[in-house]
Amino acid sequence: MGAGNAVIGGAIGDTPIIARAQGIPVKAVAVLGAGSLTQLVSHKDEKIESPRELKGKTVTVLAYTDTTYYALLGMLSKVGLTKNDVNIQAAGPGGVWQQFAAKRASAMARCPTGR
Repeated sequence: MGAGNAVIGGAIGDTPIIARAQGIPVKAVAVLGAGSLTQLVSHKDEKIESPRELKGKTVTVLAYTDTTYYALLGMLSKVGLTKNDVNIQAAGPGGVWQQFAAKRASAMARCPTGR
């Protein structure tokens, strides 16, 4: 779209934030829904009740350029943490849940659609 190769496109609500930061022209016509589509999932035995409890732990995300990464940074910021307080691993579409399931990560930030 930004390169002029498409007439129409779609994205989730926070995607324009990333695109605009890279100099890609974006025109948002409508944002449907209320809030982020990102879930923070943790193992029950880790007893993580708040993003504050992620300090020093490993969390997987799809990629460092994906909206789930930026939503995770927002969650951390809200409780006074930065990306330096957490071991964030960009694991790819399969690795996000595979590393979590294998208990190589205490939590995963992901889209509820399983992306």
